[in-house]
Amino acid sequence: MGRLFLSALILILLFNSCEKGNELIYEDYQSNTLLRQVKASEDVIQDITYYNTGYIFEHLQGYSYRMFLYNNQNQLIKIEIAMSLNPFSCLFIPGATFEEGGDPRNANVGQYREFEYSNEGILRSKKSYFINDDTPQLMIYEEFEYNNNEVVKINVFNPQNQLTHYYTFIYDNNGNVLEEDYYYIEGAEAILQTRISYEYDDKNNPLKVFTVEGIPGINTNNNNITNQTTINYYNEEEYSYTAENLYEYNDLGYPVKVNNLEYIYGKEE
Repeated sequence: MGRLFLSALILILLFNSCEKGNELIYEDYQSNTLLRQVKASEDVIQDITYYNTGYIFEHLQGYSYRMFLYNNQNQLIKIEIAMSLNPFSCLFIPGATFEEGGDPRNANVGQYREFEYSNEGILRSKKSYFINDDTPQLMIYEEFEYNNNEVVKINVFNPQNQLTHYYTFIYDNNGNVLEEDYYYIEGAEAILQTRISYEYDDKNNPLKVFTVEGIPGINTNNNNITNQTTINYYNEEEYSYTAENLYEYNDLGYPVKVNNLEYIYGKEE
């Protein structure tokens, strides 16, 4: 899907909203608490737009463009992904297409994610596809497990329905991921490969606009990560490192600077 199709989709959304009154409308919605851009020096490295409800609509980052689609219950049901191949990269990305100028908004959709929910509205699974010769091919299938409405485990399956790896999550009392473990499956055994622990500030996390994707961590935490310690396990050895984030905040308690990055928010309502 190119940009032309996107324009047509916006018109369809606008027309349907006049019919039913409860569907999402893209109107370049802005708020002083919604993240709009991330800049490095003077370069915009992320650009985000929203529906009228404040739900994320588009996310442009480097050579990747994502469009978020919802149902009438404001549940995310699909993310379409267009990627333009970086001409300076040797990495092949399934579904990526090269467009002159490298703008992924001009590329065809090469990947997509589909989300399924329980009758209670809880995210239960996610399927990831790439498009090969106009034919969708399943890459991975993820299932979510919960405890007290928090995701505590994500099981990841290959297209043959074999469990290949999984993630587990432990939370603090403020809904932040305190510890994340990654296990891979070898035969009948689950082997711990990576453990990540986190520390937080007490301010607002602007990346929560991505909570709809359902992946615990930086995009679902209520607060911002100040320290991250990663331990990798290999051949009975441990390799660890710690990363620290430094913040500056606005009067509303949202970061405006994170290390060397600048966060830009929408205008006041």
